[in-house]
Amino acid sequence: MAKTANMDYLCVIRERNNKTYFERIDIPTSTELVSTLEGMVANTGVSVVDMQSRLDYAYPKKEREYMNYVSPYSYGNAYISGTNYPEAISLSDYNEHLASHKTFLRESFAEEKENQYLLKQQPAEYRRQLDKYIEEKMAKYVESLKVQYLSQAKRFIMAKNYTNTLNGIKSKPGIRMYSTDTLGWSDFKYQVTEDIRIQLGTNFGYGSASYFRLCMRYKGIDILPYSFIVKYYLAERRDIIRFTRMYNVSHVSWDVAFDFVEEAANTAAEDTEAFVQKYIFDEIHQMMYGLEKVLKDPHAYADKLAEKACLPTEYNYLTVRNMNSEEESRFGAYPEEMSMVIKAEKITGALDFVENLTKLSSTLPGIGDSIDRIKEMSREILPDIRAAINKLVSEIGNLQEKKAKIEHSLELLQAKADTHTLEIDTLWELRKKKDETVSRTSVEEDYRAKHPDYAELCVKIDKIENDLNRTLRELRLREEFRNNFSDCVRRVENAGLDSERQ
Repeated sequence: MAKTANMDYLCVIRERNNKTYFERIDIPTSTELVSTLEGMVANTGVSVVDMQSRLDYAYPKKEREYMNYVSPYSYGNAYISGTNYPEAISLSDYNEHLASHKTFLRESFAEEKENQYLLKQQPAEYRRQLDKYIEEKMAKYVESLKVQYLSQAKRFIMAKNYTNTLNGIKSKPGIRMYSTDTLGWSDFKYQVTEDIRIQLGTNFGYGSASYFRLCMRYKGIDILPYSFIVKYYLAERRDIIRFTRMYNVSHVSWDVAFDFVEEAANTAAEDTEAFVQKYIFDEIHQMMYGLEKVLKDPHAYADKLAEKACLPTEYNYLTVRNMNSEEESRFGAYPEEMSMVIKAEKITGALDFVENLTKLSSTLPGIGDSIDRIKEMSREILPDIRAAINKLVSEIGNLQEKKAKIEHSLELLQAKADTHTLEIDTLWELRKKKDETVSRTSVEEDYRAKHPDYAELCVKIDKIENDLNRTLRELRLREEFRNNFSDCVRRVENAGLDSERQ
């Protein structure tokens, strides 16, 4: 059975003899204690109170603290709480709880019609079946309480062993970084080597808002995934700027992240030229290559993105997407607009990297050419973006006029329908006096059958409402395109590249 990070082992980065190592530290499993508790579940002669006593013996009161520990739940789940010591119940409360449940079972059995008949006809058989029913149900109930307690106990044991292992290795010589299992927002910084600093940001247990990110700084400069800007559509650029890698929100990502740190740190220490080539120049070259392609043929580029919509990408970048299903559908309906949006967003979005590239250019010659080309491309497409905005503004105006006309027609028809609505409501009130269960829908259906003019009016209203909804959707999409283009223009203006304003 495959082992899991933070459940079976801790991931650590250790420095030894000027070399960086990714190591896995085993977490104790408390096999004897867990086996004992599991055996108590199977033993019908013991209760959950007995299980509590066994766990209390293993953990004195001072060791029963709350721990911010997510496992064994998935990191991407929602509504997860940290790990508490299992809640205890006194023997008297436990017996009272069982007695209450037994009463509930007895009453439930008595409420069944066949059992009521049996009680009248064969009272002795009724009591026999009742006793058997209660015995079987109570046995299952007692077992369910023990199973539930076992689950809570095993989670606490796992959390305790994880916490003890983590606390034990933090002070060990050479430990530079370690995996965590923290619920909610966390931000950890590790100085792995003299030149490499790692920042880990996680937000486990918050559903779609969960994330797993890593930022690497080399000699005080953020090493960013420049290629992201051309690989993915509508990725959150500010997150890209802040983080070097965005991982899948899962336990497996700890291994992937620590592999990355080990390789990057050793490459930087052993071969500076190779580090710069792989983690800086290769990324920049890929970004520039991709930007040139999208500038030359944005429709072909967007078409490739749509082909990969909703498909998983390389594992390291699984949380950064291409197109979602709605964007793919929109591209099919609006290929020209979507192609232009992707072209504008990617090229002007690259301006977000210019500041960091400028920092690198002072120590790494050759990057200045990429900076100049990004600025040149942004200036080059600015007229096309403004032309697209002007076209959209005109289309939005036409759609708004169409929307107003449809709404006016709809108001006139609904005014005619109001008279019928009042009659239907009056009939419904009269019918309810005779039958409280009658629904308004059934009354309206009867009314339509007797008033074909009202039925025809309803068909017209439905048709116009559908037309209005289509127009509203068109208007919303046009406004979204306009807003996207406007953001791109502002990005160019903020970079001081708008020749019309200079």
